[in-house]
Amino acid sequence: MTQADDLFVPANPVEAAIRAGDMDAVAAAARALTWPQRASLRAALLELERALAKVYVDNDPALLHWWGGRPKLEQERCVSAALFLCGNASDQVEHWLWDDALFPYLDLIEPASVRVLADGLIRKDPSWIHSVQRLVVAGLSDRPDHENYTIGLIYAPRSFRPSATPPLAMLEADPGLLDGPLWRIFEVEGTGETNMSAIEKYNHRPDNTWTHALLEMARRDGVTRARLIAATVGTLEKDWPQFRAGWFSRFHTVLAPTPAEMAPIAARYVGLCQSRIAPTVTLALSALSDLFKSGHASAADVLGGLEPVLSSAVKGQLDGALKLLDAVVKQHPAGAHAAAALAQLALAHESPDIHKKVIARLAAWGFTGDTRAALCDALPHVSAANRAALAALLGVDAAAPVMSALPAARAMPSPLDASRVLAPLADLDEVVQTIACVLENEDDANQFERALDGAVRLLPLNAEARERLQPVLKRARKLLDSLRRHNSPLAASLARVLLAAAGTPSALAGPVGDSPSAELSRRIDDLIVFAARHPGVQALCTPTHRGGFIAPDALVARMAAHLQAGAQSSQDEQVRSLLRLASGDWPDARAAARALAPNEYVQALRYALGDDLAVGANAALFAAAARIRHPGQDDTLLAASGAEAGPDGARAARYAWSVEDEVFAGGTYRHIIMVVTPAPAHGDAPFIAMRRHQPYFWQGGEGELFYGASILPSNLDAFFANGLVQIGDNLDWWETRWQHKAYLSLLLDPATPATPLAAAMLACALGAKEPGQCALAVDVFVAVVLEGRLDPILLAGEIRAMLVSQHARAARYAASLASVARADPAMPGAVCALLCGVLDFGNAAAPKDAGALLELLLELSLGHGVALAPHMRATVAALTLSGKGKAAQKALLAHLD
Repeated sequence: MTQADDLFVPANPVEAAIRAGDMDAVAAAARALTWPQRASLRAALLELERALAKVYVDNDPALLHWWGGRPKLEQERCVSAALFLCGNASDQVEHWLWDDALFPYLDLIEPASVRVLADGLIRKDPSWIHSVQRLVVAGLSDRPDHENYTIGLIYAPRSFRPSATPPLAMLEADPGLLDGPLWRIFEVEGTGETNMSAIEKYNHRPDNTWTHALLEMARRDGVTRARLIAATVGTLEKDWPQFRAGWFSRFHTVLAPTPAEMAPIAARYVGLCQSRIAPTVTLALSALSDLFKSGHASAADVLGGLEPVLSSAVKGQLDGALKLLDAVVKQHPAGAHAAAALAQLALAHESPDIHKKVIARLAAWGFTGDTRAALCDALPHVSAANRAALAALLGVDAAAPVMSALPAARAMPSPLDASRVLAPLADLDEVVQTIACVLENEDDANQFERALDGAVRLLPLNAEARERLQPVLKRARKLLDSLRRHNSPLAASLARVLLAAAGTPSALAGPVGDSPSAELSRRIDDLIVFAARHPGVQALCTPTHRGGFIAPDALVARMAAHLQAGAQSSQDEQVRSLLRLASGDWPDARAAARALAPNEYVQALRYALGDDLAVGANAALFAAAARIRHPGQDDTLLAASGAEAGPDGARAARYAWSVEDEVFAGGTYRHIIMVVTPAPAHGDAPFIAMRRHQPYFWQGGEGELFYGASILPSNLDAFFANGLVQIGDNLDWWETRWQHKAYLSLLLDPATPATPLAAAMLACALGAKEPGQCALAVDVFVAVVLEGRLDPILLAGEIRAMLVSQHARAARYAASLASVARADPAMPGAVCALLCGVLDFGNAAAPKDAGALLELLLELSLGHGVALAPHMRATVAALTLSGKGKAAQKALLAHLD
């Protein structure tokens, strides 16, 4: 490679062919050289490859001129081809082309390198499996003996490489796979992305799956079929995580082995009953039942296998195990007592239905003294609806229920309570430590505010501060140079302030548009400018208390300091400070504000504090003040002045939600529609509080959502309204959205009011599928009720609306409310009151699974001595139910008589 007049000039025929983008010419030029001559070109070719990569990435004008423009794809491929033909074994692995275009030229490289090429490719990337197979089948390379080879086989159906073939075609082209390598897919768990369950589940071509290929091979050969059955059971014995084991359970089901086929490994099916993976146990139960009924398993085998199953938390497995015990006792009546000893283990399950079935069997089978002692121990834990029946069977008295009352309601703490103060960072050490914590974990918006205030107060940096901040400054630069800045707006914003403090402001622009991160970015821009102009003066918008609140007296004092220093904040910063004021009557702060020199902001501040004065001309400032002066209410004076604009301007936002069905090819999708009045403005919203109602405002991670809530902390309905929509649209957890816990977590704060919108969101979350989200909703329910922030009857109406709209399932509510009742001795009464409200469906049809709610109400009423209102008999009798729901209705009506 030479240069003349700063232009690329090929130094040999290989480089000339690269310049022409002709791969055949590259191969021909290489073929004309001896191996040592080709090897001598390697260094220059590597240099050329790096140069072209630099041209492509940097787009440097001088480099573009040198090459004559951006390199074409054909030229880049020719460089790879040349390095493959002229390089060493590592180069050949690194530069193998994805479409196997180099396959015809393998005779140009050393045979020893070709022998190990397949192994090198698979070690580099398992997705090269089809190229590897081509090399192996052609006899050019040795078959790799590496775990990546197995992972590559697993991955094969997903490959989009031109050489890709369906798994069945792979097996037909390479019979050697069946001699050993293929069976390792039953032994290698794979990776998070590449495992049998993931690959097969998301493959929408049935003929391009291992399921199809293996079933066809099993159809052709009985020996292979028997080996597949045994191998599948062997995988299930490994107890891999449930998702990864899932394909093997499903494959066993589609193999559908007969009892005779399962008989040689019957003991292994018995062993599978001890698995910690629920679908594996279900499979084992089914197999054990078939084996017993066909005579391939003994009663002793069954009883030994069922012992761990009868302690299962899965109700369906307990039902199956009890039915299998019925079959054992029917065939071997002498084993009735042994069956009873096992059946009583199921009383540990929480289901009253299971308890009823167990007690019926105990009465029919009888039991030994040891079993009786175990039943006496279990009696207090048996469901209240069945406790009397078991006590009668044992000949003992059941303990009388005891009910605990809810504690007396206590006053909700003020957001300005002394325990909620955000104390300014005391010294440089604390500033550095807090900044470091926020840069690594931005979910705590309160710590972010302290760190931001500490960083701003350091300006201008003295020598000591600059030295002590070096570690966090280094981290700040790396943060802004990485893609993490898109997911960590609080940390990135703090990093921008630090770099500005160090005199090296970032050229990276913050996000634009309407979102908490965009609003924060604009605030950071204002802060950087303000701090440079007025060092040592505290920004107006810095919160004094948790959640973003500013104490009125503190804001008045700040404004006095600003006036004295001649400091001028931006209008947006002034608006932010007003929106963060704590609502209420603050006579001392109002009096102090009257003493301030009048200007537009002072007038708006006084208006926010309730002073009797006319609405000023600055619509943005007075709209913000109106939200504090009239929290949640309309400001008629401001509306009359023409500052209407949209929700949370002159008029407070009001919300109404409904459930809408969207029909598509795959079925019906229900999602929550939120209507806000006044309607949000189209395009840019004029005021900051209004921006929270713009489409897609509430985006991002947990920290960003918390920051969005702190924009107007005295009214969180916009936050909860979006939480209702977001949680409701992902109720069945079709997409992972861990950040949504922010919506519920805010309600754990005792100073957060549980408004009707918050209750609607909580009602939705209590019906969620994801266990963690539902558990958090349970904790929130317990907290807001015990602290007197929410009346269960209000929540009952929202749950009923969810059920009537068919957006949530009664069975899920029964499970989550049962958890609520167990959380505190006072909660069963609250849950009973809530259920009484939920079941009052009036003219609306009750959900099909409403029986689960009736069972829970009966259980709590009996177990905790909760007296139900007389009108509940008519309410329950009016429900139209069938099946188990009808039986639950009958039992509850008998209790109410």
